[in-house]
Amino acid sequence: MTMTKTNLLLYSFLLLMLTAVFVSCDDEQESNKTGTKRIGYLVFNFFAEDDGDKSKKYVKELNEAFGQFKRKNVSELILDLRYNSGGALSMATYLASMISNRKTDDVFQQYRFNDNITKTGQYDNKSYFVNKIDGGNIAINKLGLNRLYVLTSKRTASASEAVINGLKPYMDVILIGDTTVGKNVGSISITAENEINNSWGMQPIVLELSNKDSFSNYSNGFIPDIYFNEFDYMLAPLGDIEHDPLLFFALNDIGVTKMTSVHSSARSSDNVSIETSYLPDNYYSRGNAYVEMNLKTAGNNYENINEWIINQLDYFYLWNDKLHKDIDKSLSPDLFFHESLYEGDRFSFIVDDYNKLQDMLVGVNYDAGYDYQLLYYNQILCGTITYVLPNSPAEQAGLKRGDIFIKINDNTLTFDNYQYLTDAISHPHTLGIIVDLQTLITKTVSISTATLKKNPILLDTIYYFK
Repeated sequence: MTMTKTNLLLYSFLLLMLTAVFVSCDDEQESNKTGTKRIGYLVFNFFAEDDGDKSKKYVKELNEAFGQFKRKNVSELILDLRYNSGGALSMATYLASMISNRKTDDVFQQYRFNDNITKTGQYDNKSYFVNKIDGGNIAINKLGLNRLYVLTSKRTASASEAVINGLKPYMDVILIGDTTVGKNVGSISITAENEINNSWGMQPIVLELSNKDSFSNYSNGFIPDIYFNEFDYMLAPLGDIEHDPLLFFALNDIGVTKMTSVHSSARSSDNVSIETSYLPDNYYSRGNAYVEMNLKTAGNNYENINEWIINQLDYFYLWNDKLHKDIDKSLSPDLFFHESLYEGDRFSFIVDDYNKLQDMLVGVNYDAGYDYQLLYYNQILCGTITYVLPNSPAEQAGLKRGDIFIKINDNTLTFDNYQYLTDAISHPHTLGIIVDLQTLITKTVSISTATLKKNPILLDTIYYFK
């Protein structure tokens, strides 16, 4: 893979520009001087309240980070959602409540269900900003900002977009990066845990999201105020204000042009720069890891399982009036499910093991601890590493953000085989990492896998500027 001369020139120019405006300052006491501007930076990976143990520990850790932002008098916030494909809307409510200073009678989201749900009133049709965690005694730390910067990409989706849309009526939300996915709908988990012969779990779309002003027309994604495709250039570590262009553009728009800076973690631990998965446009990622569909359920039970699937969809599915109810019930459940859906549905999915579904939704996955973006340059399909979890098999193997691979298990990536090859990342595998962009010489890196719990807070940092 080679970059074009134009891209190389643009990258060199951008690098010079970034370097020219940043001057490192090792004196942390600089941050205590009058007139210092304090800017918070939060990389948020996905939306989950905890890892499935009902402790709300991720909510509490996020609240602690915002508490530190508040104690340090942060006046601007850059929220990095560029690799965040969504998650629990309840966590989105907590995050939005920490950013803003809205009251508990202020509407955050409105929900439109199908007629079945609307008539029964089974679910609330609105959610509101909150002051406490789960109605308990822990108060939400609120910054009360009037402006928010959000870094976005083609991976930014669902609950991430709900935060953007839900805050827009109340504050100035400035987007920097690429157009978001456009997932203005939400889903619920449906399982049959009490049925011995049915291990399947569905995540069908059941509602349409809108904000206080009833705006939901973002199915084509939110267009950024400042457009920039970071994959036109070599990736820099997240939080690197000298070399990460999206972060630079946010700081530049804030008005920090001559920077003398020190940066410190908003928390005493976990001050790490991590990113998350980014898959091709035509292969929508349902979470932080690929979920394997090996059809474990016995074939003799297909008709019963498929009857269960169509009955659940007929009741809960947002587009239940557009279901295909004449599909052959002898098909495998995954095929039956997808054949039954409304053609315009890009997001509903089913897995053969509801335990995998539940783990996936809270960031518990069996994988190597990295993710990637597939790119196509000069007729070569390759993958760029976008995150490496600390203490993961990927980190132990020496992978880092920005590494480029063109082989998996000694097979060169092509448009015919990439889905098959990328499935292997769920298991021990090798990557052919490019060591020379001109000759495409690679080195082979062997990577194992493990069960990993991925904290949504990837990086929380405060930058101080004179």
